[in-house]
Amino acid sequence: MKHILLFTLFISASLLSFSQRSKIDTFNIFQNKKKEKRDAVKEIQSHPLSKQDSVYYIKYGKNSTKCTGYCFHEATVDSIHIVTLRKSLQAEKNYPAKMDTAQTTPTQWSMLINSIEINSFFSIPEKIGNPGVDEENTEWIELNYAGKIHRVTFDSTGPDEYDGIKNLLKIFKTIAAF
Repeated sequence: MKHILLFTLFISASLLSFSQRSKIDTFNIFQNKKKEKRDAVKEIQSHPLSKQDSVYYIKYGKNSTKCTGYCFHEATVDSIHIVTLRKSLQAEKNYPAKMDTAQTTPTQWSMLINSIEINSFFSIPEKIGNPGVDEENTEWIELNYAGKIHRVTFDSTGPDEYDGIKNLLKIFKTIAAF
């Protein structure tokens, strides 16, 4: 009986010691993890894939707050499809949401891809001008490059001072037809 009592005491002490050590280790693991700020431009520069293989989609959209009818327009282009969406900003039964899909031609995709300046685009601030202020039109362009998404929103004055976006925007508007 004495042996069983000693054995039980030994096991209990071992488990208590192990559980205390595990709590400390677990606490230290979570405490030592600091949120690291990542530089998307550096990650993109070191990405081994070609630009053709790495651009998953490009999205362009615009909306107008002083508008009746289809005031929201957005197009998403990838290497296979062009998907356009038009809708009213308010629920209006006269203007139901409309979605159209078309095939992206290799020429269209190539033109878009070649107009992108990846490093310049990812260095553009997420907001240019005053989009949405004083009933101003809002436009945006979004790029998914190797799983890294960067969206730039701007007002009607446009992002012409940014080389990483102005050529892309012109070609995109032609392809999306708005």
